[in-house]
Amino acid sequence: MNAGLLRTREAVLALAALLLLTRAIIAAELTGSSAAALATSYWAPVGVIALGLTFVVSAGRLDVSLGAILALCAAVLAGLSENAGWPLALAAAGALAVGGAAGMFNGAVTAMLRIPSFWGTLASALLFTGIAMAIGTGGTRPALSDGFLALGQGEWIPAGFGAFLTPSVLLWIALTAGGGLVLRRTWMGRYAECIGENETAARFAAIPVRRLTIGLFTLSGLACGLAALFTVSARELIPIHTFPGLELDAIACVLLGGTRLRGGRGCVEGTFLAVVILGLARYNLEHAGFAQPHVAAAVGLLLVAAAIVNERIMDRTPLDAL
Repeated sequence: MNAGLLRTREAVLALAALLLLTRAIIAAELTGSSAAALATSYWAPVGVIALGLTFVVSAGRLDVSLGAILALCAAVLAGLSENAGWPLALAAAGALAVGGAAGMFNGAVTAMLRIPSFWGTLASALLFTGIAMAIGTGGTRPALSDGFLALGQGEWIPAGFGAFLTPSVLLWIALTAGGGLVLRRTWMGRYAECIGENETAARFAAIPVRRLTIGLFTLSGLACGLAALFTVSARELIPIHTFPGLELDAIACVLLGGTRLRGGRGCVEGTFLAVVILGLARYNLEHAGFAQPHVAAAVGLLLVAAAIVNERIMDRTPLDAL
């Protein structure tokens, strides 16, 4: 397999996204509805979380506490703004800080205690969920300023057919572009893939494995904090529990986009296309009348298929082809 074939994989993802978008537009035209709500409530939060997870997985780690961190950050946002009386901007900064701290905790557990990231983040998910519930603001509708609501609901760029791009979606796109450059053009991306490819060799090469692992998890936590802001501004609601299936959605997007589950290979562009595809697929299934459990089952099957194809293809891909 060479780089040309990998580009073909991304072209196939882009074609699938185009076909699903066409189907969504036709459905919206026939019923008078709009796909704008999908872009607001799904793409931006899941997209920014999947972006951070791409770096974590490329380093051979996994984070299954994403939904718990998001719920914790949302609860902190409501608690600081409603109960503590903080200005909304400071409360949002506090929520981001909590997300970064939660990610740093996960990284420290993985890097310093040498606990496998799956088990460590699974335990921390329960911890963060308990803290979020103890704060006691879940399910409330906080008083939000018009500026904050515009983050997830603002009609900035008309996309036609009644749809629009919100500031949260535009910010996700900008972060994706920057993340692609970081992964491909900077030492952070190269070191992360080296750790995922062979951690022992990375240590002998004087790569700061522990510090970089903690840093990557911290960035992933910050991404969850940002996704919490997107979600609250779009839905005007503080989630009372972790989002069901959010971790699976993010992992499915990362794997479907071409990042190898065992690490050593990362693809930000593929993750972006996979988020678009999964979001449009969800919209089309729900618009066709499928119940939420059936949609969740379809996402699960997609995750299994993505994992199988991912491992079989990526194991035969030379590193320099990426």
